[in-house]
Amino acid sequence: MEVDETAPTPGQETEKILINMLKKCELEAKTNSLQIPLKDFEDRVSYYTGIPKLTLQQIQNENTSRIYPKISSVDFNFHLVILKCLCSFYEHKKIPTFTLLFKKVNEFLAKLSCEPVQDPEQFRRDLIALGIDYQTISNDTKLLMEDPNITFSRYSYLKKITQLRQQQKYVFYYISERIIDANYNFNNPWQHNSQETDICKNQCVLFHAISKKGLTNALFNYSATEDDFYKWVRDILLDCLHQGNSRASVLVLDNSPLHGRPKSKSITMFDTKSDMKQWLRNHNVPFSDAMKKSQLYQLVKKHADIEEIPRVDQLIKAHGHHVLRLPTHFEDLSPIEHIWKDIKSNFTEPRDNLHDDTLLIFANIPLESYVLYENDIIERENALFHLDSQMDNFLDIFLTDLKDNSSNPVDTLIID
Repeated sequence: MEVDETAPTPGQETEKILINMLKKCELEAKTNSLQIPLKDFEDRVSYYTGIPKLTLQQIQNENTSRIYPKISSVDFNFHLVILKCLCSFYEHKKIPTFTLLFKKVNEFLAKLSCEPVQDPEQFRRDLIALGIDYQTISNDTKLLMEDPNITFSRYSYLKKITQLRQQQKYVFYYISERIIDANYNFNNPWQHNSQETDICKNQCVLFHAISKKGLTNALFNYSATEDDFYKWVRDILLDCLHQGNSRASVLVLDNSPLHGRPKSKSITMFDTKSDMKQWLRNHNVPFSDAMKKSQLYQLVKKHADIEEIPRVDQLIKAHGHHVLRLPTHFEDLSPIEHIWKDIKSNFTEPRDNLHDDTLLIFANIPLESYVLYENDIIERENALFHLDSQMDNFLDIFLTDLKDNSSNPVDTLIID
């Protein structure tokens, strides 16, 4: 590709925007009036910066979904269709775009006699929220694909849970919570997309764990925090787990911020060699005792992206159990989601005691339903694991061809 030497650099673009803003603000100061009403904020930004409103909206959508990723309305089956269609592009060595993928998904849905997707722009936003966007594969070459970190974490989860299920000696517990309110919304805390610890402030939250044997334990908690969840697991839940022939169980947690997030202890050059060595041991990074402090610190920096597991995971593992976190954007790989659909369908009129009635409905769900729901989850896991394996093979071959064909890829990878 030829470089356009007349094209403005990022620094020149910024300078142009600033000059544009200064001139327009100066005009407003002289006339003592706003050129665009305050309420029309998008028009105001476009007016001051000189950037088209449509471009600003696209930038806002992309950055909002990356910094504050929205929980998509896409359910498991539709998500699977999207990934299958994307995989088909790679299998046939065709370059996907949002537009082409939109058409292919609707063709796939038509074969299944399902309703088509109507809004291509909403489709694009949903895909970006799911981590499917243009990724740089080499130099300036971009390809529409899923964020490799999301793909890897899902594959790791599916591989691990498949191996544990094959051993047929564990009871699987699914742990979550719901915000209980009088409108019967039963929201997931993870749907708030917040890093804050007070998302449940002044709200009643139900911690609960289920297995194919039914409801294991549930606890109502007001203004729940991560500490409250940790104490419930430590002081109550662990004692309720199935003992059986093996004391080990598998606990599957969703992505609620109440379940804790990985935290790394940062190491600086002001820490001692002993601290650095301990950090490296904790993260399974080999080192030599003969290394100097600067060499140890280089190792730490090289592996600084390794995160320590949340304390509730450490607690569960310390009691001899396995703990798994549901993969990103696949919180519906849990029978709890099925259970709550059943519970919500029972609340068709106001209740005198919402909390007691919620637990009563849990108790009245037949044990067969819990078994059927877990079997459905196992089928989903197998279908997704098989698809991920196919995707890995086809994408690897496709990427190899694209990188080998150095004369074409940049020109043929069209971004819509």
